[in-house]
Amino acid sequence: MAKIGGLSLLLLVATVGCGARTSFESTDPPDAGSDEYGRPLALPRPVCPNAVPEIGTRCTPNGIECSYGESLAFGCRRSLVCNGRWEVERTGECTVYPSTCPEEPSPGDSCYARFWSYDPLCEYEAGIGCHCSSEWECYGPPDDPNCPTIPPNLGEGCAIEGLYCRYGDPCRHGHSLLCGHGAWEQRGYYCAALP
Repeated sequence: MAKIGGLSLLLLVATVGCGARTSFESTDPPDAGSDEYGRPLALPRPVCPNAVPEIGTRCTPNGIECSYGESLAFGCRRSLVCNGRWEVERTGECTVYPSTCPEEPSPGDSCYARFWSYDPLCEYEAGIGCHCSSEWECYGPPDDPNCPTIPPNLGEGCAIEGLYCRYGDPCRHGHSLLCGHGAWEQRGYYCAALP
């Protein structure tokens, strides 16, 4: 405290800048919010285009795979890969006969799939998928609550690096995803060989 002309002056010295961290940036991963089941929604795509790119147009980086769609059956989503130009990996065309899907199948109950050319997936709320191969087999989202309810598309953003999410039966419509470099990537897991 200093006295100048009979007045007390309190000198306050504040340093702002000077290499000190002055922002209040969060170190928490980005958050896109949660779905109605309390599971995370996908983040914006860091590299893949938001809309399906036109086949044959130039792209970078090589090797990136992007998918589009909402089906639980990953093979029913359109998937493209960048090899200097966008190429089709999967067309995403599937024939599903919703009229053959029961309202609420019970796993283990017998079912009849004679008219189906392949083992189709019936999709229900909360990320539940069931398929018929003489009896109903159903699966839901992964046990890890950090995994989205509905499998995210390849190339959609993710927040927890290294998070591995396995959806469904690898012998049928299942697939697994890994959060790597801020985006969902496909990671294979294989169907056990039949005897």
